[in-house]
Amino acid sequence: MPGSGEAGAADYFRRFFTPTLLGNVIGGPTPVAALNHGQVASKVQS
Repeated sequence: MPGSGEAGAADYFRRFFTPTLLGNVIGGPTPVAALNHGQVASKVQS
């Protein structure tokens, strides 16, 4: 309903849930993987 101040389910998924999910999936493991790689790479080269 336009103008009622309420968001529908499709609007919620498109504007909030999907970007949040993608940000958590990409932004969570990426720094952990980089830190873990740095620790392992330094030990492998030694």
